[in-house]
Amino acid sequence: MRFTWKLFVTILCIVAISLSASGYYLVEDSFTTTMEREVKRSFEDLIFIRFSYETAAANTPGRELSDDKIEGIGSKLKESGLPHSYSFWIRGTNGEVLFQSSSDEQDLISLEGLQGGSGRYRVVRKEARYRIDIACQVTAGERAVYLELSRDISDIFLARHRQMEVLVQLTGVILSLSAILIWLLSYFLTRPIRKLSIGTREIARGDYAKRVLVRGHNEVSELAQDFNRMAQAVEEKILSLEEAAHRQEEFTANFAHELKTPLTSIIGYADMLRSSPLSQEEQLVCANYIFGEGKRLEALSFKLLDLFVLRRGDFSKRRVEAEWLLQSVCNIYRPAGDQAGVVLRVSAQEAALHVEPDLIKTLLLNLVDNARKASQPEQTITIEGRVSGGRYRVEVRDEGRGMEETELGRIQEPFYMVDKSRARQQHGAGLGLSLCREIARFHDTDLSFWSQVGKGTRVWLELEIDVGEEPGEYEG
Repeated sequence: MRFTWKLFVTILCIVAISLSASGYYLVEDSFTTTMEREVKRSFEDLIFIRFSYETAAANTPGRELSDDKIEGIGSKLKESGLPHSYSFWIRGTNGEVLFQSSSDEQDLISLEGLQGGSGRYRVVRKEARYRIDIACQVTAGERAVYLELSRDISDIFLARHRQMEVLVQLTGVILSLSAILIWLLSYFLTRPIRKLSIGTREIARGDYAKRVLVRGHNEVSELAQDFNRMAQAVEEKILSLEEAAHRQEEFTANFAHELKTPLTSIIGYADMLRSSPLSQEEQLVCANYIFGEGKRLEALSFKLLDLFVLRRGDFSKRRVEAEWLLQSVCNIYRPAGDQAGVVLRVSAQEAALHVEPDLIKTLLLNLVDNARKASQPEQTITIEGRVSGGRYRVEVRDEGRGMEETELGRIQEPFYMVDKSRARQQHGAGLGLSLCREIARFHDTDLSFWSQVGKGTRVWLELEIDVGEEPGEYEG
C-alpha cells in the first residue's frame, strides 16, 4: 500500500473511532443521567403513595386491616389520581394480589428480603416497550403489605435510539467531509516525497544534475536537502569517474601512439639493414635512428615505472635541509646543463623541510630538464627556495621559449608535449610533469605555472616546513 493511502486510512480510522466513541459516550451518559433521574423520581412518587396509604389506613376504623379494607384504600388512591400515570398493586406478604389498578398482566417484582423503608426497582422490556417497576414494604394497622408501582418509560429508550440514529448520520457526514480533507492533507504532505521519488528515478536514468526544490523547515525539507547533497555527491563522483575514464582512455591511446612511432622507425630501419645492401655511412645512419628511438622507448618505460611505483609505493617523509636539497639537484644536473650550454644558478633560504628527498629530487630534476629543453645556450635556469606564508616555496624558472596560455592547462596531462618534434629529438615521453604532479600531491601541494612566449616559464610549489626542535633523521 502506498504511503499516501496508509496515511489517509490511518487518520480516517482515528477520526472515525474518536468521533464514534465520543458520540456514543455522550449519548450513553445522557441516557444514564435520565434513567437515574427517572429512578429517583419514581422512588419519590413511591414515598408519596406510601404516605397516602398510611394516612388512609390510619383513618380506617379498626385496628386490623382486612383484605376488603385494603382493596378499598387502593380504590381511593386510584380515584385520587396517581402521579405520572402509574399503575400500582398492593400485595400481601405471601405475594397475593390484594389490589391492582390495571388489568394488565405482568411479572411482579421479587419481594424476597424487602423490609422496612427499603425499596427495590427494575426496568423491564416487553416486546418493544419498556417500564420501570418499583416496590416497598408498608406497615399500617398492624398489617404489612407491599406497594408496587409500574410506569411506562419507553420514551426514554426511544430518545436514546433517536440520538444513536442522529449520531450515525452525523458521523457519516463528518467522516465524508473528513475523508476529503484528510486525502488532500495526505496528498500535500506526501507531495515532497513523490518529488523525491521522481528525482531518484531521473537520477537512476542518468540525469545526475537533477535536484528537488526545498521548501519549509521540517523533516521532509531536511530529507530533501539531504537528497540534494547526496545527488551532488553522486554527480561529482560520476563526473570524477568519467573524467578518470576519459584520462585513462586518452592515456592508453597516447601510449599506443607513442609506442607506434618509434617501433615503426625501428622496424623500418632494421628491415633496411636486414634486406638492403647499405654503405657503412648508411648503416651508421640507420643504427643511430634505431638507437635514438630505443632510448626514447627506454625513457618512456622508466617514466611509466616511476608513475606506477609512486602510485603504489609506501614512502615516508623526513627532515631535510632545503639548501642542501636544492644544491644537490643543481650538482646532479650540472653535467647535462654544461653540455647544453645553459647556466644553472641556485638561491636557497635556510630552512628544514618535511619531505621525501628522493621524490623531491625527481620532481625538481624533471622541472630543470624541461627548462633546459626550452632554453638556448647561454640562458640561465634558476632554482630558488624561500620561506613564504609559513611554507617553503621552491621555484624553477628559465628564460626559454615560453608557452601559450592555452597550453598551460594541458601540460600536466600524460603524453602531452608542447613541441612534439623537439621532445622526440631529446627522447621526451610527455610524462615528466604527470610524475611531478603525483609527487606534489604526495606532499599535499600542487604545481603552479606562469609562462609567456619569448620570456620564459616559472614553475613553483610550496612544501611543508619541519618546525620540530629535534633534528631526528636529518639529511644535509
